[in-house]
Amino acid sequence: MQQSEKSVKVFYFTEITTNKPYTKFLKMIIFGKFQITRIIAITSLSTVYLAKCLKEKNKYVAIKIQGINSLVSQLEREAYLQYYLRGIGIPKVISFGKIGKFNVLVQTLLGKSIDKLFNANNNYASKMKDLCMAAIQIIDRIEFIHSKNIVHQDIKPENFLVGNPDSSLIYIIDFGLCKKYRSSRTGRHIIFSKNKKFIGTFEYCSIHTMKGIELSRRDDMESIGYMLINLITGTLPWFGIEGPYSERYEKVYKIKANISNEDLCKGLPIEFCKYMKYVKSLKFEEDPDYDYLRRLFFSILYKMKDRFDLNFSWKEQIKPKKKSLLHFRQSTFSKIFGGHSMFNQKVNIQESPTEIKENRISLVNFSLSSFKRKIFNKDIKHLDNKIDNKIKEENESGNIDDN
Repeated sequence: MQQSEKSVKVFYFTEITTNKPYTKFLKMIIFGKFQITRIIAITSLSTVYLAKCLKEKNKYVAIKIQGINSLVSQLEREAYLQYYLRGIGIPKVISFGKIGKFNVLVQTLLGKSIDKLFNANNNYASKMKDLCMAAIQIIDRIEFIHSKNIVHQDIKPENFLVGNPDSSLIYIIDFGLCKKYRSSRTGRHIIFSKNKKFIGTFEYCSIHTMKGIELSRRDDMESIGYMLINLITGTLPWFGIEGPYSERYEKVYKIKANISNEDLCKGLPIEFCKYMKYVKSLKFEEDPDYDYLRRLFFSILYKMKDRFDLNFSWKEQIKPKKKSLLHFRQSTFSKIFGGHSMFNQKVNIQESPTEIKENRISLVNFSLSSFKRKIFNKDIKHLDNKIDNKIKEENESGNIDDN
């Protein structure tokens, strides 16, 4: 059954104060192996640095540092989940540990975020091709994460980066807000519930999320839709709203809840509208049809008489300032799919697009010498037990979806 808009109660966190960069870590040697050279990015809770490997010439890594008091070891949990989700398009965890009152995560160095790359392209045809090829990979990343019983919960352009130097491979990052939606031991889905506190980015989150409803796979898929529309058009109907956080939240929710899919996707290929209609129709526990959603973007490429060849327009734009950055080992993805003959053929949109549904487990090196596997397994077991206990405690009425 559906709720009226007036009866919707919105629960949200107050806006988080921006994290101050920890400049004291510049030039510091981490774990005796990595020397920090400069700051790459500053997020709301942590600082990301570029660091060179002291034992391997011309190799660089990214180091994320966060105060231990920030959201109760949030970076530690992110490291656990990132290791658990290891696979194609997931940054590799190289090392994790503590330095004084800070958690330190060493991981794969990636390239630019996709929003910066799309903003630099003003040619609509090549931009649409880029978007379709990116969308197919993004859906594949989310399908893989969902197959590991996890929902991401913070889909936004800043959380999708290209590889370095292989910019044809798109990575998904920032797993600090991820949660398990299903027990990996029993396969039981979390139950439907309301009055949940909001987490994530409200510009891209689903309508259900803003209504305080428990997140599931459908919410990740809806967020992807908003993100893709923004990447190709450069905006969304609720962008530019000013005022205090609570007021902006309420205004964005009203626009999202009332705008039609046709108006939201105005001027775009019909496949965008089909995407949004489908993901908004999903039930709380329903399995998304990832193949159908990927097929929509293959269809756009087919109509454009183009191919899924991984020749993104930004490949020529990305030129590292230092030649040393070019010495990274070529990624497995590029080796296997970069010159494959399937990308020189037209796509039959009636068939399931299986071009990038590779066996991730056999292709990726998962070695993690400094990671305490016993602690990690204990953490994952705890998450499973928490889900099972929650299922037992809830009554039968909690399984009713308001959709």
